[in-house]
Amino acid sequence: MQRWPVNGGEDYAKNIHRLSAYFTPGCRAFLHNDYSYRQTAGELRQRVRSIHEIPGRGYGDDPALRVRSVSDRDWIVTLDVTADEYFGAEQVKRALIRYPLKVARADVAPEKNPFGLVIDCFDGLPERIAPPELASPRATPRTPGATP
Repeated sequence: MQRWPVNGGEDYAKNIHRLSAYFTPGCRAFLHNDYSYRQTAGELRQRVRSIHEIPGRGYGDDPALRVRSVSDRDWIVTLDVTADEYFGAEQVKRALIRYPLKVARADVAPEKNPFGLVIDCFDGLPERIAPPELASPRATPRTPGATP
């Protein structure tokens, strides 16, 4: 949704339409309103955005931390991502963001959404997060008298 490979003014609207089977009606309305607001504010024109999972903070790194079961039909999924935004060749934003997404099982057309899961937008506001701490290099034991 938030990946705009060519131009945010066009890509965001196309993403909402292309992925609409994966969102609840309320979430689609929220996304349309967000698109309108950003378009009017000039935040999308000629913007290119890439979005990537932060290494070490993915589902496979700690599934219990990333997915919380609310019921047998509802989950909260936490995504930690890096969003880089460019205007032309100039980087105008780099943000590390935590998205708490509400995911629900839904009776939808399987040809449009074979998973039967929809995103019901956010469980709270997305928040900026601190960059992951880099692991400190381990000191290698030295043999006395050896040259480094």
